[in-house]
Amino acid sequence: MRKLFGLVALASMVACASTAGTTGTSSSPPASSGPAPYTQPVTASAAPNPTTTIAIGTTTSGASTEVTSTVPPVPATIATPSAPAMLPPSLQVDAITLPGGRSLPVQILPDGRSIQSPPSPNHDTNPAGQLDLYSAGSNRQQQRIVDDVKPGLPIPKCFDADTTWLVWSGDSDQAMWMADWTVSSFNTATGERHQIGAAPAGPAGTAASGPFVYPRVDNGIAVWSSISVREPYGKLLDTYMAPADGSAPMTVLEPDAVDPDIAWPYVFVRKIQDPANSTTLVIVRIDLRTGERRTLDKAATRGQLSVTKDRLLTETGDGHLVITDFDGNVRWDVAPIAGLIPSYPVAGDRFFLWYDRVYAWIFFPDTGGLYQLGSRPDANQVMAAGPWALWVESPDPAATPNSDNIAFHLIKVTATA
Repeated sequence: MRKLFGLVALASMVACASTAGTTGTSSSPPASSGPAPYTQPVTASAAPNPTTTIAIGTTTSGASTEVTSTVPPVPATIATPSAPAMLPPSLQVDAITLPGGRSLPVQILPDGRSIQSPPSPNHDTNPAGQLDLYSAGSNRQQQRIVDDVKPGLPIPKCFDADTTWLVWSGDSDQAMWMADWTVSSFNTATGERHQIGAAPAGPAGTAASGPFVYPRVDNGIAVWSSISVREPYGKLLDTYMAPADGSAPMTVLEPDAVDPDIAWPYVFVRKIQDPANSTTLVIVRIDLRTGERRTLDKAATRGQLSVTKDRLLTETGDGHLVITDFDGNVRWDVAPIAGLIPSYPVAGDRFFLWYDRVYAWIFFPDTGGLYQLGSRPDANQVMAAGPWALWVESPDPAATPNSDNIAFHLIKVTATA
């Protein structure tokens, strides 16, 4: 549920982007009856129980076993955030400027540590497979955790982390599409590493090229979407799931579903209603404990989903950010600030973070507080994990986007603001 990516090959990677309201009531729609979901035992790291049954909930034909009724209509009056302001110093703890230059953060961890790519001769390529773990605090110690060197290729592309696991996807192509993709995991406490997913081969024995694979992880369960093995091969998209500890193979969690995000025990996806028209989408919430599906939004939706511990953010086609509870009740409608469309929203435990090509912004759905991060109008990346927020800006007005003057500002924020 906390998402983003490194700045290496920024132009091609920018597409890879890991709370109470004031209106409406939280009411769950009744669950419809349906065939019992297929279940597969999976031990989830840090899950409520040591062994948790994950309900896969698909039939052999690929159809979902349960999709229930929608929530009540959206209330007529939706709360709007407070007027934007600078984030006050009282809400910041442990403000740090990370090492910049060509050592680039690709993911921060909920405990304040960061995953960074090592220095490289230029900003377009890097020794693919090299990742360093930096300790928390201003005196950051470096540890090489991945060293699968393939000179001239980009580093693994898309990252996320929970309190125990770092997950990422990568492939051997530097293009915007991924064919021979894999999803890997790394235990940030023990050093345990696994490959937990790989592109399934099609009828010809090779994998079809598809969009970037953005894995998300929470409580040791990783989810992502990519090309389906169903016919017509290479034309359909499914959401996959696998335990980060490698204890079970990847499986299809939901067919015809994209852009998953996870806040245990729920996975949220955009369900494609008509495979021939992928713009017709609804948001579906999947309960991994029971296999229950609930349709939260009947409207066509765009962009990506982001989730905090108890809030869901959805991008709309007109640049608004709509924030609901996990039953789909709308709590906040954040309009574009100064007419600028927000980009790549990410989620911490109790806040959302995004940038609009000018400034980075942090929003607290518990209170409606909306704050600007930093003072330079050139923010071009954000990350979030747990209580930590990171944004990228250049302190030098003359600096180019790939210069060594890029600054990575990492702050720990309070739970409410």
